[in-house]
Amino acid sequence: MNQAVKQNGTIIDNLIARWAPFLKIRRSGLKYQSVSREELNFLDKIAQLEVNTILDVGANDGEYAAVCLNKFTMAKIHAFEVNPLLHKYLSARLSSDRIILNDFSLSNKNGSRLLEYDPIDPQTSLLIHGRVPRGGKWEKTIVKELLGDAYCEKNSIKSIDILNLNTDRESNLVLEGLQGKLAVGEIHIVRLRYYLSTSDHSDNLSKIVDVLSQHNFALSTIANRGINFEQPTNYNSLPKGIHTFIAVHKSREETIALLRK
Repeated sequence: MNQAVKQNGTIIDNLIARWAPFLKIRRSGLKYQSVSREELNFLDKIAQLEVNTILDVGANDGEYAAVCLNKFTMAKIHAFEVNPLLHKYLSARLSSDRIILNDFSLSNKNGSRLLEYDPIDPQTSLLIHGRVPRGGKWEKTIVKELLGDAYCEKNSIKSIDILNLNTDRESNLVLEGLQGKLAVGEIHIVRLRYYLSTSDHSDNLSKIVDVLSQHNFALSTIANRGINFEQPTNYNSLPKGIHTFIAVHKSREETIALLRK
């Protein structure tokens, strides 16, 4: 009897340890970053092609990775999330041998940086560059950064079928760190999720768009009307809020033709 109680207690303890990140995040009021109907339609089309490698930089709550895991049954997904609480949550949520979950970030150099995060609001974090921390209850940790090209070499990644960037103003640093892959056309699709709230954000978005354009990508926003690479977008006049962009390397003619349908 006592042995049974002990065994049950161990099982319960293990369950609590596994699901605690879920419970803590749900109590914090985390809003799932749901994938829109338009994006699901886009991914359904891409699923008709061969997709082997996905890099999800800024995996957040794992919603995008979970959708890709379901739609691209042969793909290996490399997810990156530096927020300690979200990383624990992802470890419990994304249980698959096709997921490689990293607790560091991709950037334009190897090194480390200071990360502030709010343990009450796990989706709020800030990689700071000598700025005074924002108000609220922040915890600090040092996070590792790795050059994107170096990560690809270390993991024998020849090409990236989908690069998901959910890192806002850090996205340009990620692209700088993948200059080797960009230069030879070994990144096929870039999905950029970007929050616009200030003129600085607009300027940074313009820089990201310039980098992709210089590397022969066709760009479009994802809207109710779908994807339209022919219609130019004025990135400096977009309204405040979250926007999602798709960029496809122009060498991927089959992909572009598929998305035009």
